[in-house]
Amino acid sequence: MTTEYHFYNLFHYGDTMLNLKFLMNLVPILQDFNIIIYYYYNQHYNKNKREFEVYLQDTNNIQLRPIEDTPAHATHLWIGQYPTIEGVPYSVYDTYYNLYYKNMLNMMKLDNLGINISQINTSLYLEDQSIIERYHSLPDKYKNVEILVLNTPPQSEQITYDKQTWDEMCYFLALKHNIVTAQHVHPDIECTMRDGLTMRDIGAISTHCTYIIGVHSGPIAACYTAYTQKSVKKWFVFCDKIKHNDIDVVDHCTMPQVYDYFRTIRSQN
Repeated sequence: MTTEYHFYNLFHYGDTMLNLKFLMNLVPILQDFNIIIYYYYNQHYNKNKREFEVYLQDTNNIQLRPIEDTPAHATHLWIGQYPTIEGVPYSVYDTYYNLYYKNMLNMMKLDNLGINISQINTSLYLEDQSIIERYHSLPDKYKNVEILVLNTPPQSEQITYDKQTWDEMCYFLALKHNIVTAQHVHPDIECTMRDGLTMRDIGAISTHCTYIIGVHSGPIAACYTAYTQKSVKKWFVFCDKIKHNDIDVVDHCTMPQVYDYFRTIRSQN
């Protein structure tokens, strides 16, 4: 007998990537208990299906479907549906997501199948050995990057974005540091978009980098892994809406804070 679940998300890449990352964490359970998850995504917002497919390799237990096929009984997996869980608002990002994932498990009622859900990892920073394998398959220029700059424009009004300001910051960093950007800045600065890498590849790069500077959007969602949490010395997150508790981070970051931090590093060296 097959058990089916139907989930959907109406919104952007980051929302769906975080959902899929957690659901992939359940694949051994899904296989053992013959469970199929149908996940309906909004292809009008998320035009590159490949960004999601790379998370679902080697499993048939999670199936992507277009949003138009969403059945009436499907559950909307979006944090906006649950503004607070156990009194914690989604603005307290990593603490909230731990509760959000537990809430997903409760909605699935896996305990009715004899599954001990208390033993399932619900951290935002999940371990995923496949992302380390992905890191080793990357070109050498993306290995041991010092600063990963996630400079793609936000799609959910996280900040007021000005490309020239971000480009100037990248030029400043590239003078003394090995940096990689998500969006093109200059031919001499390596760029994941220019090379056709996916956001999952960006997540793989992050597992061995020292600093992350980025807009809180889809690419940074791919970097929430246990390996990145251990590797990154400091995160600079540009977003007016959220904060983190479990990483060393400058939340609500501003450009002067980035300049000041790296000028201090240079003066110490």
